[in-house]
Amino acid sequence: MKNTNTSKKRKHKLLVDIEYDFKLIGIASHEIDYKLIWLINQALDMNFEKQDNLKIFNKKLNVEQSFSLYKVEDENNMLIYHLISNRCGNGFLAKEMNN
Repeated sequence: MKNTNTSKKRKHKLLVDIEYDFKLIGIASHEIDYKLIWLINQALDMNFEKQDNLKIFNKKLNVEQSFSLYKVEDENNMLIYHLISNRCGNGFLAKEMNN
């Protein structure tokens, strides 16, 4: 006898709202990243320090991208600030914000 089970498979989608706990601010500048960081450190009395570059694999371009990354911790306010370059040699981190 043949199995005549004609029931349809059910698909369920899990919808999850992701809450992000950060603020994103863009700075448009023609300065080289390390000079911009130096200027910010001087003007705001901060101490951003260079970190290892942020490396991301871009599936669309099939390449690894490397973005400059700077960090400072504000222990009094329990905050961490990161400055990440939006541009690297082979593309943008946030392409929709390339200007």
